[in-house]
Amino acid sequence: MRSPIPPGGGIFAKMDFPDFVYKEYPKIVDAPDGRRVTVNNQREELELASQAGIGLAPSPAEAERDKLALALAEKEQELEKLRAQLSQAAGAPALTQTEIARGQATVSGMLEELTGAKVETSGTQSKIVKK
Repeated sequence: MRSPIPPGGGIFAKMDFPDFVYKEYPKIVDAPDGRRVTVNNQREELELASQAGIGLAPSPAEAERDKLALALAEKEQELEKLRAQLSQAAGAPALTQTEIARGQATVSGMLEELTGAKVETSGTQSKIVKK
């Protein structure tokens, strides 16, 4: 079966067309009162949506991120309270992350001096490695 397009490329072969570029705006949306309205940018679209009492819902990933960020903030506040309680109970000030890191480095150095073993630390995990 022969192709319906001739070998030279057809009637549009010598014409140059620009590449297609998607443009979201302007676009036609439904207004809260039922009429169709042309919006020229996202601000206009959001204004129209706010008049209807609706808004663009966050994506599931954004909702999960916000939920986890809120939980993290609550846990950090709880951790600070517990550190303060611990320092009051022990009669000494609570250690900052920098002080904890310095202490880990000091203990690692002492262990290496005494036994020749090294301590590899990643985050809150420590592992003793013999030479």
